[in-house]
Amino acid sequence: MTQSSINDCKLSFTCTRAWESLQGVSDDSRFCDSCNMQVHAVRTIWDFDRHQKLGNCVAIIRDEEQSVATVGMAGISYDTGRPTFDPILFRPVQELKLPVQIEALLLASDFRTIGDLLGETGLAVAAVLGSDQAALHSLEEALVLRGLVLGTKIVGWQSAK
Repeated sequence: MTQSSINDCKLSFTCTRAWESLQGVSDDSRFCDSCNMQVHAVRTIWDFDRHQKLGNCVAIIRDEEQSVATVGMAGISYDTGRPTFDPILFRPVQELKLPVQIEALLLASDFRTIGDLLGETGLAVAAVLGSDQAALHSLEEALVLRGLVLGTKIVGWQSAK
């Protein structure tokens, strides 16, 4: 059996930012002010898999001097065979920064993650929001800002709903 290495890990999204340009938080973590996310240094396949499960941004460090690093969202290591989902799908709906009333209605209807929400049609979500078109429009705007739309079919997604 072939040993997996950090070079076998794939990113579902590759960032244009360089690891060196990110503001240091600790030896293994830096902050990206473009997307307001913490980026975690990974040097082993085990670190990569752990951060992939958490939906974190990573920098794959390919040498000890950290001169070669690729920054992006963790995809899958080639030997796992698991479906790869964009980590934004695992983020809580609260990260959409919606008005409190809209957020409360979504949470009360068991929409916990952005992925749970995306699989629903606009009509179904409007019913949850009490047919409030302004609320639905606010939600759709928040999703569009992230390149997302309601009614997206996500093959293999297991909704918590």
